Amino acid sequence: MSNAPAPTSNERGKRQPPRQRLAAMGWLAALVMVGAYVAYLGSLSLQQRETLYHFDEDLAIYDQIVWNTAHGRPFASTLIQHADTMLGDHFAPAVALFAPIYWVWPDARVLLLGQTVTLALAALPLYALARRQLGTAAALGVVAAYLLHPALHFVNLYQFHEIALLPLPLTLALLAVERGSRPPFWGATSVALIVKEEVALVVVGLGLLWWLRRRDWRAGITTAALGVAVGLLTMGVILPAFNTADDGYYYVRRYAYLGNSPQEIALTALTSPDLVLTTLISPERLRFLVQLIAPLALAPLLGWEYVVAALPVFGYLLLAESP
Repeated sequence: MSNAPAPTSNERGKRQPPRQRLAAMGWLAALVMVGAYVAYLGSLSLQQRETLYHFDEDLAIYDQIVWNTAHGRPFASTLIQHADTMLGDHFAPAVALFAPIYWVWPDARVLLLGQTVTLALAALPLYALARRQLGTAAALGVVAAYLLHPALHFVNLYQFHEIALLPLPLTLALLAVERGSRPPFWGATSVALIVKEEVALVVVGLGLLWWLRRRDWRAGITTAALGVAVGLLTMGVILPAFNTADDGYYYVRRYAYLGNSPQEIALTALTSPDLVLTTLISPERLRFLVQLIAPLALAPLLGWEYVVAALPVFGYLLLAESP
């Protein structure tokens, strides 16, 4: 029997292959950036609340919705003008995930901090995705670009909105696409669909991306069809059913110049492409695109499959009267 002493932790660390040490250091650096983001943006978000630096009632609306959900009245609200439930305004069951925390700490700060943490955590699957394609150093640059993006800070500091819960399942879905893992992909897209009704368009894009990246048209078309079906169900049936104003999907008015219903809007887009094109290339829309993509050094334009997959979402954003 050998009497040689067991290697110390430092010795074991020195024996790690350089690639493993680099990977561990990369993940540690990504976690540090995520932690710094949560600490800084979380404190700013709470400071805004404490100093009453809010310009509308959205945080109060969601605070009441989550509180009511936690106390047996799912999604009930007395603060929405055209509905007595959130389901007449937005299809966002994901906000119910905060209800168990309200049993212990019924406070709007739960929403603000939860939003910050969720936005920050999306950087981790993004890092894993970028590391597969670009290596550790460049992937850390991608994480930094994401966490420093002005649009992300705007979302984080603009009270609380359910759409802020999307980046985490979205980046998990993108990572699953690159890994070719169907169960995680469908799991992430399913979670994304309960974030907000228009995420159905994002899922259509994810289906296209799966098709293009994995050369698997069946799974891609199935996912895209699921997005279309959920979008039609939520915007065409569920939201109008709970809307006490009885005027269909409330937010369709953002596209009033194209029509008064999703069907009319789609028909106008098909029959009047000149109107659509004129809108898409307007200075306001082009400026929006530059402000969105320039902070990322135009990196989103480097993968044509991702550009194609993003077209449904960009169409939704750019065709609105105010992008």
